[in-house]
Amino acid sequence: MKIDELLDFTRRRIIAMRKDSGLSQQPLAERASLSVDSVGKLERGEQLVSLKTLNKLCQALGIPLPVFFGAETDTSPDDAQKTILGLCLYLSDKDPKHIRLANEMVRQLITRLEADQNSGPAS
Repeated sequence: MKIDELLDFTRRRIIAMRKDSGLSQQPLAERASLSVDSVGKLERGEQLVSLKTLNKLCQALGIPLPVFFGAETDTSPDDAQKTILGLCLYLSDKDPKHIRLANEMVRQLITRLEADQNSGPAS
């Protein structure tokens, strides 16, 4: 996911979850101990949300953090979902060039693993 896509995803999710809760930016900011300006910047996609801030927002909205990313809380996600979510959260505040490097490395690794799997046992 490119940084612009991540900004857009988080922006849309924050807006949708805030509206679903029937809150304006002011009460959400107060509940999350954030400034209204900070909430506005996140909703406009001007700032990438940190994990700490996202956790505050989720607590203020009364939702578990995994729900923000679309995970169901009544069923346990499989290991792949947990790993992907953990990686996304870890990379969320990293330098964009490091994120691109990690993305490229994962893509190459998956390509090699798929090629090995598709080639079958060696003869």
